[in-house]
Amino acid sequence: MSAGSNHQSKTLLIVLGIVLLMATALGAYVLGMRKNESSTKYTQQVSPSTALQPTPTGTSAAILQLSTIWSLGTENYTNSKIDLSFQYPKSFSKNEVDSIKENTSFKQKYPEIKSVPYGDFFVSFYTPQAPIEERQKSNFDWTSYDQNSMSLGVDAYNNTQNTSLDDFLKIHYAGVGIDGKTPVYETLKKNLKPSSAPTTNSYVYVGSLGENPHKKVLFSYKDKFYIFNLQGGTGTGQQYSSDAEKIFDQVITSIKFL
Repeated sequence: MSAGSNHQSKTLLIVLGIVLLMATALGAYVLGMRKNESSTKYTQQVSPSTALQPTPTGTSAAILQLSTIWSLGTENYTNSKIDLSFQYPKSFSKNEVDSIKENTSFKQKYPEIKSVPYGDFFVSFYTPQAPIEERQKSNFDWTSYDQNSMSLGVDAYNNTQNTSLDDFLKIHYAGVGIDGKTPVYETLKKNLKPSSAPTTNSYVYVGSLGENPHKKVLFSYKDKFYIFNLQGGTGTGQQYSSDAEKIFDQVITSIKFL
């Protein structure tokens, strides 16, 4: 074999060696990348922060269930101005109204109307509104939300002339109903039922004095008249559920006089 032929063979062997080395290195790199990619995917699949992340349900946490809300705890509302204290669900929102200011404003706007919207004192308790971001979800359960909505209003009136409860109701519910003919008091009286809660000579009213259904407990104590009023949510035409009525009755039975 000639010297030239030997030189070419050596050169070819060197080139083949370099190619083989490069192929081995490339294969190791690719294999390493795939292992790393596989490891990353596996980590992502079993990562506690991902695997244990709860699936959003849209509405369960945003809608309070009236059937269980009393068992979640209550607050005691005490007000020496109206000589009353009672329990109400602590999850409820509360709103005390400046009755004098609101009634004065109402009289100025509607001087032809003799009655005013609030008593000498007014406070309301109601299921809180679900957050706007929850209500905007496409799967928000509006039916359940409306069925689990309610409000409870408390009006207190000063009895400065020692008027009887019946005479007070005649005055308070003077005027005619939405038909323009039937006296409101006559409608009220037909549905009044005597009650011993929260005190003797109390009344319970269930019906509608206008467009919306109500349940009312009306009573007097010392120098004041009281009207506790139950209504459902606006989405149900203020029709209250049996669970709402149970809560209302629990509030009534918890009333204590100061």
